Amino acid sequence: MRLLFTLLLVFCAIVPLAAQPRSATTTIYPTRLYPGENVITVTNAAGIDKIRFRASSHTTVEVPAISGCPRTIDVRISVNNATSGESVDLTVYDCNGTFGTQTLLAENWTIRREFTGEVEVGRDTCVMCEIVTTDEKMIDSIVVDNPLFRVMVPPGGPPWRAIGPDFKYSVCYAPDSVGTLEEKIRIYVHRGQPNAGLTQYVIVKPITATAIPAREVVAEPEAVDTLPPLEDPTTFRNILMPTAESAGNGRFFLGNYDLAGWIFGYGFTDEFTGLLGAVAVPDVISRLLVATVGGKYEVVHDSDIRMAVGFEYTLSSTAESDITVASPYALFSLGNRARRITVGAGYNWKHHRAGEQEFNRNAYVLTLGGDYTIARGWKVAAETYVIESSGLTPVVVTVRWFNERFAFDGGLFLDLAGSNDVRGTSTLSGEIRHLSILPTLSLIWTW
Repeated sequence: MRLLFTLLLVFCAIVPLAAQPRSATTTIYPTRLYPGENVITVTNAAGIDKIRFRASSHTTVEVPAISGCPRTIDVRISVNNATSGESVDLTVYDCNGTFGTQTLLAENWTIRREFTGEVEVGRDTCVMCEIVTTDEKMIDSIVVDNPLFRVMVPPGGPPWRAIGPDFKYSVCYAPDSVGTLEEKIRIYVHRGQPNAGLTQYVIVKPITATAIPAREVVAEPEAVDTLPPLEDPTTFRNILMPTAESAGNGRFFLGNYDLAGWIFGYGFTDEFTGLLGAVAVPDVISRLLVATVGGKYEVVHDSDIRMAVGFEYTLSSTAESDITVASPYALFSLGNRARRITVGAGYNWKHHRAGEQEFNRNAYVLTLGGDYTIARGWKVAAETYVIESSGLTPVVVTVRWFNERFAFDGGLFLDLAGSNDVRGTSTLSGEIRHLSILPTLSLIWTW
């Protein structure tokens, strides 16, 4: 009898558990939003009770009326901006009472182009355009309807594979009369996740061209071959101080300063760059060991204006003391890769240990620097620092040679205050002694 009663209790416990609804998996396809119209298919084997959404400012969502617990629903989403980060959060409630949320992100990329300026009637001009994207795109076609314009695309397509800043094409204009034309370039891009008959989307970019009367033809001198333009590959830094520019998604760099100092960086995204650094001076010269780790995040990139914030954590050791430093900072850069000025501000929380003594000595740091291209592959650069309570007025001036991958700097690191017996900390929180004027060399490799 007791056994029968026990079995009855077990049965009563199992039956309610078996009767509870099981959650079904919700699938959403495509998982990527494309500029223009999108049909997003939502599927749940338990049936869909309702769908809620939250969309970014340039995105609209249309969810149809739901009744009878259908297993599949098509949601229409319109992305009205091709060059900003748009997104939609879809929360799906199934008919068993469970729910889940999935975020759909829009493709984010940029089309850069030059301007035609004034073109004489009877002449022809071509302007270079490029598609900049961190994700691979397949370009199906680039079209301008007006026969006065023609598009010159790279060989090997269609379709053309575009990734990074490497896909370039030209739009050429040959006017037949005086006036101003406003036309549109349509770029058809293949959808990586086609659905509901939508296999591509179109980006429309305006182009304006002005034709002027033909001038008198003057014999031109024989054309001379010119070298292509060359940009400094290390514009994420000034000399020692960083700029507000990030290293770029997937890019590495390795640098050496004065043989003793090393810095390594990697661009985890287009905005965030991770940094590692080390300095090692042997005891036979003047014992100094420094290790630093940190990162820099670019928060604003608008034409020639960039802003970034960063943080460094540093450990340094000398024969007299050990120092730990936590250093948040902010940077503002104005200019481009050919010429730029950067202002920085930071604060060092420093903890010193000298023998049995421990104490804190905090300091603010202000930096100002800039560089200027003087010839193809050559720059001049300079920077200075204000370090609280250091007694220093340091200035660094260098001449830089660079190619597509390397940059070599040679110059002077000097103290305008003329101190002959100074102890302080550099912007990396290393010890500075007897600073008056020193040569400085650096080599940075990017890939």
